[in-house]
Order: sequence, then C-alpha cells, then structure tokens
Amino acid sequence: MNKTLLHVFFVLFIAISFTNQASANNDEQSRASQQVVKVININSADQQTLMEIKGIGEKKALAIIEYRDAYGAFSTVEEITNVKGIGKKFLEKNKERLTL
Repeated sequence: MNKTLLHVFFVLFIAISFTNQASANNDEQSRASQQVVKVININSADQQTLMEIKGIGEKKALAIIEYRDAYGAFSTVEEITNVKGIGKKFLEKNKERLTL
C-alpha cells in the first residue's frame, strides 16, 4: 500500500509540475503580446503607417495627411478627432498607440 500511495503522489507531482509550467508559458506569451504595441506619430506618419492603426483605411489615412497639410501638425493627439470620419470612439480605442 505504501508503494501505491507513493506512486500516486509521484504522478500527481508530475501532473502539477506540467500544469504550472504550461501556465507560466501562457503568462509569458500573454505578457509578450501585450507589450508589443507600436506607437505611431500622427504628425509624421505616411499613409501606409497610418493604415496600421486599427480603424484607419486608405481614405482616413489620406484625410489625416490632408488635415496636416491644411492646418499644420497636430498640437494634441485629441485633435485627430477634427479629421472627418474620426471620432471619440476611435480615439478611446487607439489613444495609447498615438503620439506627436
């Protein structure tokens, strides 16, 4: 009986070790994917770079560039909401990715 009990504890130990390792690997992958956030300068980005922002297609990227050409550089990130088709919801979703 002692041998059987020892065997059960050994199997449980191995199972828990694998579970902890898998959990640690998932946490590492999750942290790595959360840390990779490309920040885009809305005053200097070209059309292709602007299109990397979620919610910005060709037309909106071009509208941002045309706004910069007409009014000069953005003085605040929030000013991007002055561009036609870009609103507060867009800003809320992307603010951490935008810089001047």
